[in-house]
Amino acid sequence: MKTILDSIRIVYTLVVTLAIGVEGSGAGPEKKASVVAQVLAILDEPGGIEVPDWLRGILPSVLPFLVDLVVAQLNRLGFLDSSSAS
Repeated sequence: MKTILDSIRIVYTLVVTLAIGVEGSGAGPEKKASVVAQVLAILDEPGGIEVPDWLRGILPSVLPFLVDLVVAQLNRLGFLDSSSAS
């Protein structure tokens, strides 16, 4: 169970970091797609961050929703401009 929670925590942290990183660079849908692509690329790097195969398999479907959730939280906390919501 700890490994699963650690993997989810790592993915969440990547999304937060990358969402802040794309702030101000284009429209919401492009930024969301960029964050999703970057997270998947980081997880696919050889010798990189390991997550269970089942989690990696569902991430392409789950990440867009996670990005929306993270951006909403960051907007609410004032970390992003409200116009940058995806």
